[in-house]
Amino acid sequence: MLVDELQRLFDEEITPLLRREDSARAGSPEFRAEASGHGRVYQAGRDQNIHGP
Repeated sequence: MLVDELQRLFDEEITPLLRREDSARAGSPEFRAEASGHGRVYQAGRDQNIHGP
């Protein structure tokens, strides 16, 4: 089936390439931001909910 072949292609060919390229960054996100004046910075590694007053 096509879905099986696509899954195999992804698992065996694409995923290993991504892991090698991103291995230095995997598992350790780095955030940088700068605000000035009355600015605010909101950063999150995943979901973020901001509720007003």
